[in-house]
Amino acid sequence: MKLRDNDYKTTIQIKHLVNNKNNQLRKHKTILIKIRRGFVIEQDSCVSFLKNLSMNDLINELEYAHSSKNFVLEQLVMNEYYKKQQ
Repeated sequence: MKLRDNDYKTTIQIKHLVNNKNNQLRKHKTILIKIRRGFVIEQDSCVSFLKNLSMNDLINELEYAHSSKNFVLEQLVMNEYYKKQQ
């Protein structure tokens, strides 16, 4: 009823509850990444996919990530590239 009466404190409380719920959902949300082949996969699956690529395929994937401004994919590819060089 207070919300219907435009009570300021009630409005702030509701906004606070909604923000808390949104923050909780963001923490549990899976990150989806688009790869060069056009598939959209979860981040864990992307790491597994990158582990199976050759160095040339990693470079191609890196070029795609850079050109599409996909910074998450770019970082994952670079991490895997450095691991394979060692």
